[in-house]
Amino acid sequence: MTLDLAEIARLFAERGGVACAAEPVSPLEHALQCAWLAEQARCDDAPRLRLWD
Repeated sequence: MTLDLAEIARLFAERGGVACAAEPVSPLEHALQCAWLAEQARCDDAPRLRLWD
């Protein structure tokens, strides 16, 4: 399944704040951490966007 940025944002807005019992962070917190790390590594936008998918 391929999602566009608007669909990814919608899904995170709806479900991203719900943490899994097995993880200490929510999916949104995890995605933001991954995006921040990719930015620090100076990745271009394509890999950073895939982190949200």
